[in-house]
Amino acid sequence: MVKVCSMPGCPVLVPRGHSRCPRHARPPFAGASRRLSGRAGGYTRAWERERSRFLRENPTCAACGAEATVVDHVHPHRGDPVLFWAESNWQPLCAPCHARKTAHEAREVRERRAMRG
Repeated sequence: MVKVCSMPGCPVLVPRGHSRCPRHARPPFAGASRRLSGRAGGYTRAWERERSRFLRENPTCAACGAEATVVDHVHPHRGDPVLFWAESNWQPLCAPCHARKTAHEAREVRERRAMRG
């Protein structure tokens, strides 16, 4: 059994169980290797101390006013230690607001990559 590649406009037939032809196939876990692990990304005991202090001083979500449980980096630090530790780049968020913001940022990155080709 075969079907058409799921990429819009691509007429190539692919075997059942595959969604895209080799030209449009994504590598397994695309993008996952670009992310730093927790410790390598700066999330150390020192971060945990600062995170706890920041949430004590800023207990409400900056987006919705619920209890904040996450210290979000307003501008993603992408491993930059200066941006990571800049408290002016932090905001308190609740988990749902943080998940929504993170998903939005990931969608923007995917769209920019798709536009580049």
